[in-house]
Amino acid sequence: MCDCLKKSTEELKIHMESEIKKEDSGFVEMVSADYQNRPYCISGNSQCPINLPFETVYKRKRKNGKIEEKKNVVGIYPRFCPFCGEEYKKKEE
Repeated sequence: MCDCLKKSTEELKIHMESEIKKEDSGFVEMVSADYQNRPYCISGNSQCPINLPFETVYKRKRKNGKIEEKKNVVGIYPRFCPFCGEEYKKKEE
């Protein structure tokens, strides 16, 4: 499996620290920097290190006739690395 996520995390951390220092004179130190939505796969059948949340918002009519908005979020686990295109393999059992 590629190490693109690790490399890009380090590159982005350095870049963001530099940008923040330019904009915030009170900057002391970077406490953390990482991608959000990194899954921990309990089933053990996937090597995909990221989860891309896909959100839909729709209106529905309730039984009492009122219209309400509902939100649904599902996790999309890419089959390929979004940086280099390498296919994520399933873990061998």
